[in-house]
Amino acid sequence: MKFQNESLIREQSDEIRNLKESIALKGHEVKTLKAYCQMIMDQRSDIEQFFLEALEQVKEEKRRKIEQEGGFIMP
Repeated sequence: MKFQNESLIREQSDEIRNLKESIALKGHEVKTLKAYCQMIMDQRSDIEQFFLEALEQVKEEKRRKIEQEGGFIMP
C-alpha cells in the first residue's frame, strides 16, 4: 500500500511538473502573440492615418483645381 501511494505521488508530481512547464510555454506563446497583435494594430493605425491624410490631400487638390477654374465650392 505504501509503495502504491509513493508511486502515485511520484506520477502526480511528474504530471504537475509537466503541466507547469506547459503553462509556462503557453504563457510565453501568449506574450509573443500579444506582441505580434500590437505590432499589427500599430501598422494598421499607420496605414489608416496615411490613407486619411492622402484623402485629405486629394480633396484639397480637387478644391483648389475647382477654385482655379472658377467653380463654386460647397462649404
